[in-house]
Amino acid sequence: MNQINGLLMSGDLPVALIEKNQLKILRSDCLPYYFRRNGDLLTWIQSRAIDGDRVHSRLLKKALQLQRKDELSTTMAVRAACITDNYWIKLDTDTLTYEDIRFKTDTYSDLALAGDLEVFSQRLDPRSSHTPELTNIGSFEKGWKLVDGVWWLSKQGSPEQLFSEFFCAQLGRFLGMDMAVYRLKEDYIMSEDFTKQEMNFEPAAALIGDQTEDYTLNYQTLKNLNPDCGRQYLDLLYLDAIVRNPDRHEMNYGILRSRTTGKVLGMAPNFDNNLSLIAMGYPRNLDRSQDRLIDAFREFLIQNQIEYNPPQFTESVLRDIMESIPISVNASEIITFLMNGQAAFVQACGNKY
Repeated sequence: MNQINGLLMSGDLPVALIEKNQLKILRSDCLPYYFRRNGDLLTWIQSRAIDGDRVHSRLLKKALQLQRKDELSTTMAVRAACITDNYWIKLDTDTLTYEDIRFKTDTYSDLALAGDLEVFSQRLDPRSSHTPELTNIGSFEKGWKLVDGVWWLSKQGSPEQLFSEFFCAQLGRFLGMDMAVYRLKEDYIMSEDFTKQEMNFEPAAALIGDQTEDYTLNYQTLKNLNPDCGRQYLDLLYLDAIVRNPDRHEMNYGILRSRTTGKVLGMAPNFDNNLSLIAMGYPRNLDRSQDRLIDAFREFLIQNQIEYNPPQFTESVLRDIMESIPISVNASEIITFLMNGQAAFVQACGNKY
């Protein structure tokens, strides 16, 4: 399917007419920001496909008996729908509504998450093949689980990665930041769908492309969309610097919009910190004397004359958070690293920022 004709939808709202892969805008206020930057339709569709390099991705496609396994065909098998926004493509041959497109089963979540092969031994209802796993992006093995009517993203990781993800969420929440909601399981972690299938998540890539390291461009773009987004972005950068998260990229932060009006509601909750802190091993530079993330954030604040009063924590707060997490870690090293990071930031920026 290299030529698409139909409608780009947000829920049951037509946003654009598609004629031979070209968009004729019907509702500019609800159009994904990617297309406001003159993005290409097929590239957008392909960007929503599950990572084909994941082992469980290949198993999933085999279980679903997909005849064509390229990114475009994979995504269009579910009409480009995903959990974290309400966008989808209604072909001109379709009589579907969003109720038909909305995901309702998690039949393939265990296969996508853990390689559970039980689905190969079952005769399944054909409707179960309409799975959110085909548009579940990212490089880690993961799966969407439906719990009491709410979608939770389950992700695998080492004990150190699970600890780091959960710890960062608790620390950020203590500091007053909007953080994704997490639950820890034995060998994976679950995060609640913060869109609740009522809002559209727009990743930073839709706004600024892949220029994640350009803090100034990101800040000005987000602030111009919604003043609250500017402050929330500063909090995101500050927490990343303190917990040493080098994996902040254009697909793991962004904004939330109303699916019916397109209004920017604010930054999406902070998520995807599973490569921070001790995820890749304990830091050797505990004194934070040469810390590139702290230095980069500090220089950005100074160059743009931005006043930022960082929220602060204490050693006892860190210890309380760690004691609430059932994963054994070297608490003293983590506390030293984080307290020195906070002190280094305050010292480097002085009282003005």
